[in-house]
Amino acid sequence: MKPSPPSSGSKDKLIGKLDTITEDAETDRHRPGNTSVPRCLHQFIKTGYEKISWKRISRDILSYELCRDQNNAKVELRRIRPGGTSITHTHMGDEYTVILEGSFSDEAGLYHKGDFLLRDASHRHTPVATLDKDCICLAVTEATIQLTGFIGRLLNPFICPSYA
Repeated sequence: MKPSPPSSGSKDKLIGKLDTITEDAETDRHRPGNTSVPRCLHQFIKTGYEKISWKRISRDILSYELCRDQNNAKVELRRIRPGGTSITHTHMGDEYTVILEGSFSDEAGLYHKGDFLLRDASHRHTPVATLDKDCICLAVTEATIQLTGFIGRLLNPFICPSYA
């Protein structure tokens, strides 16, 4: 078939529709209860990050478990306060992380909203959130972390005795 030229005004109509779609998405994103929680997480988080019953796992880090499978792999949200840091550690299994809000850095670089990371036992790192806002990540972990360094190795039996 031979292509036909677009009708007059079709480009303007298309641009108008794109503007409407963008405006609708922005309106939906800022409706009460939706905040910036990705749509795929709405089944777990109905009212936004602020209303979650976060569990404190360190001075700087909060956690909210979404689910766990029969092999103890876990899906959770992690919230690191601005400038907050984690103890230097490695992983006993794979850890998949997507940054949902804010940003953090470690020895390998700086990560922003939308970035995806994969860490395993070969990665020793010390995540540190940037100073501007909380960093909220979605993490899937197959096993617990292993603290490193002299003090970390002493604390492992008490802090990471199991994947609880």
